[in-house]
Amino acid sequence: MKHPLLHCCALIAVMLIGGCGHKMMPQPITTDGIKPQIINLKHQVEVNVLVLQYTLQGNADGVGIQIDRAEEDPYCHCPGRWQRFRELPPTANKLHHPQRTLIPITGLNRKFLFRVRAIDADGQFSSWSKPIKAEIRQP
Repeated sequence: MKHPLLHCCALIAVMLIGGCGHKMMPQPITTDGIKPQIINLKHQVEVNVLVLQYTLQGNADGVGIQIDRAEEDPYCHCPGRWQRFRELPPTANKLHHPQRTLIPITGLNRKFLFRVRAIDADGQFSSWSKPIKAEIRQP
């Protein structure tokens, strides 16, 4: 006759082995398989405004953008902590048409970095853009 403690230990071992591995949030499943994209991203600073020009592609239900901002560290010239600056929700009417987003820059002699990515109606993201530098210099 086998010992009941042995059965309990075997059950626990199976649960531990079966439950190991990388854990992550459930990922949205889309039917069209098209990832959102930002195409032809261009930028320029006009007076005290960062002007972003781009075209969105992806899910026919809509694509929007997320913009993060960080202040550039004056010593290492690297970004500080990225924080969500603005989010434009996914809409279908912005697809395949040139878009323009204006971002006011405040603070003399402060260097900001911005990054942009697309998000679609299913919650899928594009990769982040390269950091975009923007600053207002004292005349």
